Amino acid sequence: MTRMLRTRAVHRGDEGAAMLLVLGVTAIISILAVTLGSLSLNNLTNTIRDKQSGSAFATSEAGVAAAIERIRSGLLPLSSLTCLEPASALTPLPASCTGATMSWTSATNPMQVPIDGSAGPCVASQTCYKVWIGAVTPYNPPNTKVGSYRIHSKGVFGNGPAARTVVVDLSVKPDPYPVGVYGDRITGNGGTRILNESLFARDCVSPRKENSSGSGGGTSFVGDDVYWDQPAAAHSTEGISTSNNCGNDGRLHKTLNCDGNLVLKNDQTKDGGPVSSGVCFRTHTRGNGTFYPDALPTEGCTPRADGLCDSTSFTIKDLQRYGYRPRGLSDAQYDALRARAKQTNTYNQPATALAGRLSAALAAGIIQPVVYVDCSATTLCSSGKFDLRAGDFPNEFKQPPDPSNARCAAGAQPVVTFVLEHGNLNFSGGNSEWLDAAFFVPDGQWRGDGGYNVLGTLFANDVSLGGNETFQLDKCFVRDIPSPLLEAKVVGFREDDTRDVT
Repeated sequence: MTRMLRTRAVHRGDEGAAMLLVLGVTAIISILAVTLGSLSLNNLTNTIRDKQSGSAFATSEAGVAAAIERIRSGLLPLSSLTCLEPASALTPLPASCTGATMSWTSATNPMQVPIDGSAGPCVASQTCYKVWIGAVTPYNPPNTKVGSYRIHSKGVFGNGPAARTVVVDLSVKPDPYPVGVYGDRITGNGGTRILNESLFARDCVSPRKENSSGSGGGTSFVGDDVYWDQPAAAHSTEGISTSNNCGNDGRLHKTLNCDGNLVLKNDQTKDGGPVSSGVCFRTHTRGNGTFYPDALPTEGCTPRADGLCDSTSFTIKDLQRYGYRPRGLSDAQYDALRARAKQTNTYNQPATALAGRLSAALAAGIIQPVVYVDCSATTLCSSGKFDLRAGDFPNEFKQPPDPSNARCAAGAQPVVTFVLEHGNLNFSGGNSEWLDAAFFVPDGQWRGDGGYNVLGTLFANDVSLGGNETFQLDKCFVRDIPSPLLEAKVVGFREDDTRDVT
């Protein structure tokens, strides 16, 4: 009996220990459960925060993309980007960096854009970006042909707490093409005058007028090229003739006859060569200190410090220095211009419809639109030819040149980019009417009829200069060279969460 009681007593002691063990295990499991729950909650919170942060970063990049697109579309011309960097280091900020309303150029009141497409500034619970653009080195030809700009973009997820700021450095320059009047072949028996720009050709230029006054007798040149900073002149990889059809009266600018005609002293051809004295030697000093005429080194010349020679020669490699490539622009660039024309409903439209379509684009803030005609994709080209008049354009695109540059103060200049592919373009206008445009006819002939005046540039496979017409550039045009022709390249990227955007 006593042994049984003792055994039962031991058993009762074991039962207490088991209870303690169960309670301990339960407590440990509870602690682990709480810990695991806390970890899961923290991980979930961190995941949400990471997602919000990633969304804010993506939103800030969307702001950068929007700013670049506005520059390239013409909604934000380079001349409007006047806030000089580093704006954050200037006290007080100049008026060009501030504004009472939201602006793409204001460091204190940047543009705010909700990504849901709603209008107005960002509000609570909205995901949006806040962007402004500063100018490091403004585009300002002829001295600065490559502009440097800085985009500050802050992406905000749900108006906080997640926010990411990026700063992007942007290099902007025109797509390479010979800014001026270009034709593989150039003919014309009228009295074409080319003022403040240059003419480029791969074939013989004729007739070249031997003086710069009066009308008739061929093409004449007046003034200095405001984009290339050199005298307005003819440049041919073949020859230049003062007679019709490139007659044998002399391919001008052979080294030996350079001094023969003072009006022709600035022309360049394949028959030119090194010069070290006389009227063809260093006829112009550019703003950067280099001299014109110059060319890539050839036999018999001593290269200057800039790697070029004092020379009246002109080869295909020299033409490429001015941005030449077949068809003027690349296929990808023509595709981009075609897409822009489709956006403004100015693709493959009859000439009579252009005034209304372009006026609508201007009303939408697109002051540098694209008109695109593809003769291979429309019936508008009769026998492969499209007829166009200066009167087909709104008055905003008919501003005459302004030698005083006062017109630049009015803001960005309305300019149309006109492309005609796979056909010929006939252009006519009134004797006193101007058209502000950059023309591209890469596959066919540009034919000028009657008297007309173009403030702008021309690239065509064949240029026929009939009648009495004028091509001219001024400072305002080159400052606001058509935005759709700009090449914008990101050259720097960093994240900055300090005070770039408020």
